[in-house]
Amino acid sequence: MSVLELQESILNSLQNLKSLDTLKKLFWNQLNYERVNKELSRRKLTDAVANELTDDPLLLVSGGTNNAFHVIYARLSSEELSRQGERRVVDYLLKEHPYALFVFSNKLR
Repeated sequence: MSVLELQESILNSLQNLKSLDTLKKLFWNQLNYERVNKELSRRKLTDAVANELTDDPLLLVSGGTNNAFHVIYARLSSEELSRQGERRVVDYLLKEHPYALFVFSNKLR
């Protein structure tokens, strides 16, 4: 696949992102990150952070040197995406995942 075809494929995936499975396929198949697909328990979270989330955050993939870079998906419990809610979650998760991309949704399942 040429670089242009890959870019178009990724753009198409992003424009049609309607499910968690599509997000997984984007990182696993198109971007070739290392699959992890591990839930991060909410048991250690403060109540304020846990209340922002519908489910346990999901460590989707890792990459880079020693797989130190992580992509973490989190579904927020609010109707609207909230920067304040996202910030609470990010501030907490950065403690154990200092090199990470956080993907938030309030609808993807």
